Amino acid sequence: MPLLALMAVGLVAAFQFGPVGEHLPDLGPSERSVSSLGRQPVLSEEYPVFGSTELVTHLERGMLAHEEHIEVSSWAQDMDPEQILDAAQEAGTQNPYIFTRGWRVQTFGSRTTVIPTYVYAEEQSAQRRVETREAVARGIASADVLRATTDAEKAARIHDFIVTYADYDESALTAIDRDLDFSLVAQSQEAHGILVAGTAVCTGYAQAFVAMAEEAGLDAVTVTGTDSLGLTGELHAWNKVLIEGRWLVVDATWDDPIGGPDEPLRDYFLLDASDPLLATRQADTEWAVAESLDSFGS
Repeated sequence: MPLLALMAVGLVAAFQFGPVGEHLPDLGPSERSVSSLGRQPVLSEEYPVFGSTELVTHLERGMLAHEEHIEVSSWAQDMDPEQILDAAQEAGTQNPYIFTRGWRVQTFGSRTTVIPTYVYAEEQSAQRRVETREAVARGIASADVLRATTDAEKAARIHDFIVTYADYDESALTAIDRDLDFSLVAQSQEAHGILVAGTAVCTGYAQAFVAMAEEAGLDAVTVTGTDSLGLTGELHAWNKVLIEGRWLVVDATWDDPIGGPDEPLRDYFLLDASDPLLATRQADTEWAVAESLDSFGS
């Protein structure tokens, strides 16, 4: 079982930097809702959006376009700033093509906007999206995912491809622990880290699974929380995937046998949330907006 690493989630007052998916060094609408049967990704130009509410998908589109100010005035009439920041947090957690590290809500008169803090400059973000999408397509083809006859088999081929292709990024883990090397740490949290660079920590594994699942026509989400079995602290990230109407747990990170056999494990594949192996694990409430959490069996 590999070591764990998920960066701390910081909650800051409204109108300041909002919930962030990482704790990193400071470097100076389509209508759709989640149902119990899952969600269908909607393409924003060539990149999908995954949000469980109209506001989340709207924010995703703005972040994919690298907008400096994303207009949310119509939602702000009925929501407080924390709810808007929660939607931004879901967008940043669930979309593997978005590279942000925080948000703030700004209101002037009747106009309210979300101001993202992007990890990369616009051109670099665009390049990473292209590279990630191309790597997803290569992975799907390499694993022969689309020839699978069931959703469970598709999920298995994606899981095994990620575990076999990627190596857990122990250098990034050290950097996270010591607050070092921003670029290495940022990459370790991305699907790009797994699918392009071939290495990341748990968040990268989870985002890679979501990206490949979407390409294969599966519904999947990244879940954040804690697991007391983690050797470097409790924070962790994993996936849920919808199989025959049930959201089941997949954890490619913990099925990657560091220093062990080359073959991927299946210990943490398609587990029911009540499985004894998950007794030490607790999902938090940061990865989806409050009204949607129950739709994923949370």
